[in-house]
Amino acid sequence: MQLDQLAPSLSEHGVSVAAVGGSADYQARWLRDEQGVGVPLFLDPDHQFRSAVGLDKRLGLRLLDPRGAAAYTRSLRKGLRPQHITRDTVQAPGVVILDRHHNVCWQYRGHRIGDYPAMHELEQAVLKLAMMT
Repeated sequence: MQLDQLAPSLSEHGVSVAAVGGSADYQARWLRDEQGVGVPLFLDPDHQFRSAVGLDKRLGLRLLDPRGAAAYTRSLRKGLRPQHITRDTVQAPGVVILDRHHNVCWQYRGHRIGDYPAMHELEQAVLKLAMMT
């Protein structure tokens, strides 16, 4: 939802935004229909995209990191209900920025559930790359 809020300012710099999730189609519908998320939402149940961009690492024991549980609890307090937990939760979260040729220019690999970069960090990375091209 934060990425969706950031999308208009990135669009002013010629940057398109999309989100790729695992197999939770009901979550994508909920984001679109109930939360008004307008960026394209793609599903990657076989994790082919995740693998292609090098974000196919599993969390392993980091799944038990209490900071992940805290992030999950904060989401619940904000009213963001994931509906059903999927097997995708064992995957490390991540964010990538691709150039117009679909090469990875920037990457953030999370270390626990809910570990994503701050939106200002992502925006700075995108704008820096946009200025270079």
